Amino acid sequence: RFEFGSYDSMPIEWIVLDVTDKGVLVISSDIICSNVMNDSSHESSWEDSVLMQWLNTEFYLNAFTAEERRDYLSRVNDNDLYQVSLLNSEQAEMYMGVIETSSACNESWWLCDQPRGQRNTSYYVSEDCIIDSSSQVYVRGVRPVMIFNLDLYQTVYG
Repeated sequence: RFEFGSYDSMPIEWIVLDVTDKGVLVISSDIICSNVMNDSSHESSWEDSVLMQWLNTEFYLNAFTAEERRDYLSRVNDNDLYQVSLLNSEQAEMYMGVIETSSACNESWWLCDQPRGQRNTSYYVSEDCIIDSSSQVYVRGVRPVMIFNLDLYQTVYG
């Protein structure tokens, strides 16, 4: 675990989920805020969601300095247009052992993918650390996911 950036004047603590040649995949150790996935009942994907827009504008620009954004953070994957994401349901299952050790399962929190064929619905992790789905207009916790530059991460955090 390590601290990087801040939100609402509080440092953000991150948990390392994986280290690859693309970088260091991290998730916030706690829920940083609560939000809806979408603010209306129209069908929307993660890429078009209100939450994705908020994470990659207001949160991203306010939580990290220009230097931190430039030097430490990488795109979530090569095709992504955004720097900050959420885990998808497959990743949440894969990393649940690490995630359960944090206090973040005391409240439900959003994942970025949707059940196939279910409109206006997204997956989330429940208070019991079980993956479920619900309407995108419910307020749930937000745990950002990012990829750190591997070389700089190793230099600074060892």
